[in-house]
Amino acid sequence: MTEGPRLRICRWLAVASVAAYCLWQGISAAVPYFGSSDALSYLSDWRSAARNAPEGRLALMCSDAHGITPIERSCLVAMTWERAPAPIATVAAKGDLKDVDVVLASRWISRPAQEWLKAAGFSVSATNEFVCTWSGAGAAGRDAEVGAPRVSRAREILALAVELALMLFAVALICPFLIPPLGNIGKWRIAAAAAVVVAMGAVALSHPLLAPNGLGTYGGRARLLYECGGIPSAFLESAGGSVLQPSYPPGLALLAFLHFVLSGGCGDRLVQMIVAFAMSLVCLSMTRRAERWFDALPALLFCLSPMAVKMAAGFYAEPFAALMLVLGWSVVARGNLLGGALVMGLAGLFRPEAGVVAAAFAAGACALRGGVREKVQAIALSLAPAVLWIAVRKWLGYGGVPDWDLCAAPNFGHVAYAAWCEAKAIGTCLGPIAALVFLVRPIRLPSSRREVLVAFVPAALLLFAIPLACAFHTSPHANWMMDNTIPRLLWYVFVVPLFSLMQRNLPH
Repeated sequence: MTEGPRLRICRWLAVASVAAYCLWQGISAAVPYFGSSDALSYLSDWRSAARNAPEGRLALMCSDAHGITPIERSCLVAMTWERAPAPIATVAAKGDLKDVDVVLASRWISRPAQEWLKAAGFSVSATNEFVCTWSGAGAAGRDAEVGAPRVSRAREILALAVELALMLFAVALICPFLIPPLGNIGKWRIAAAAAVVVAMGAVALSHPLLAPNGLGTYGGRARLLYECGGIPSAFLESAGGSVLQPSYPPGLALLAFLHFVLSGGCGDRLVQMIVAFAMSLVCLSMTRRAERWFDALPALLFCLSPMAVKMAAGFYAEPFAALMLVLGWSVVARGNLLGGALVMGLAGLFRPEAGVVAAAFAAGACALRGGVREKVQAIALSLAPAVLWIAVRKWLGYGGVPDWDLCAAPNFGHVAYAAWCEAKAIGTCLGPIAALVFLVRPIRLPSSRREVLVAFVPAALLLFAIPLACAFHTSPHANWMMDNTIPRLLWYVFVVPLFSLMQRNLPH
């Protein structure tokens, strides 16, 4: 059926409206990172206080030493970046201070807490806008420059160039058909990928590494690997070691470690470009057959969405998980089920739940091809990297992912809230981008609906499973966890069905 001029005008008005809405969302999410120079002063003050605090056993004063809040966790992560590998403790008012020499506390702790510190022999030795340093008799002077990063900016830029080249080589090695010779790659693909890396890089470089991932889970662990060759057991057993979450998969931590090695030091800003590179490669991979600017538009807006902005700003590993899923699905689509399943499984080296996500999509891919034996092997391969890391972390004594207990009684209130978080993320971000795929071209039914179906069915099953899994989250701050985690999880889960839909809606 031929599209008339009126219908064409209406369709392009709809394209412009949806694209403007998605772009406005992304810009709104990015603007706060370019605010005033003191926008991140709270975290900076905790870093400064830890860096300048006297020598001795350092502790953070919390409301509950055994159940810290998300804000207290950010403070503790900032302290670990500056003082690791020295063990860091947590204390609460009326707690035991016999093994503590220095306490960092908010400037607004209660009068009884101040009196308790004074009675224990502590006195205020330094203050800044947010933090008060209380020093005991055992505290000694310390060179504040000990924890300051010393790294050549020129060498860091050279390191980034090497890392980008390695990432491009890895993608070309896995999926040579996704990155043909430069002259044949397509100007709109290059433009979209460049726009993503510039925009996400600007967001990332607008600030130093943030908690919890930049200074802790990934960047903090990378710094320990660089300076200590591992995570010292004394530090690991302290509260500071716990917030680094050593049980998390090592993928991004190892990439940050590579950056520190190539840079010759642990800088806290340019290393964030690694995530921007990954986001750009996701966009480049998703636009494989984009011949015109509007063919690349859905992938571009997907990689500039509010979720993507937050991940680039916060040094999150989800873009790497998304990249592995897209690359693996592309390999499967080219007829290599086992190879594609293994590549998708590499996502499990970046996110704790990504092994299950990869297995779900590998099971979906099994509906397209392969005998029974090959299908079993494919699912096993998709789980192999995640299972291997679980075995390694058990051997290293890192334990499991904190705050999850599958043997606990389920909390069905968490299920309802998780479902609400999913609905909000889909309705405000992912849904409009999916609709854009159909709007940018006259809607055509895929020549093979089956390939799109096997991409959407695993995503739908995961959409159902995520709230059920959240029922077993045991932290008192579960709502905070779901607000922050579920949108990012859905972003990389839906990269495969969105990619599949884009490919089937474009001419071969």
